[in-house]
Amino acid sequence: MYIKQIADKLAKKYQTRDPFAIADALGFITVFVPLQGVRGFFQRAKRCNIIYIDDQLDDQQRKLVCAHELWHGIEHRKFNRIFLNQNTYQVTGRYEKEANCFAACLLFDDDEVEEIEELTIPQISRCWGVPPDICQYRVELSKTEKSPPSVAALDEL
Repeated sequence: MYIKQIADKLAKKYQTRDPFAIADALGFITVFVPLQGVRGFFQRAKRCNIIYIDDQLDDQQRKLVCAHELWHGIEHRKFNRIFLNQNTYQVTGRYEKEANCFAACLLFDDDEVEEIEELTIPQISRCWGVPPDICQYRVELSKTEKSPPSVAALDEL
């Protein structure tokens, strides 16, 4: 299933695009803590899904981080990125790109993309508070509804 379809399915099922509400409905625990060097991370401990978010982030960044970590909890829950980075040659950047794209698709529906279509990517990035490459992906995705790009398209970001 495509990332956007998963995001839209969750939004429809829970009747919201609020990642905190969806995480709560899925039984995730969200914790705001002071973090050094990271904005957030996902942990699975004793069958509990926990999303940690830096308590110094503004509301938009908190939503973005929550949605990003929610994807890790849904799709990558068995991966420990820190372990993979330090002890294997597995490239984890793809997982991070997937999570960013999921966050953009969850937070910004097609109507919101349509509203800003006359803006440039840097302007959209400032409005939405997400990185330009993720804005580019989300805008292009809305233009290709008939054949949305697969996760493999993330490699081009």
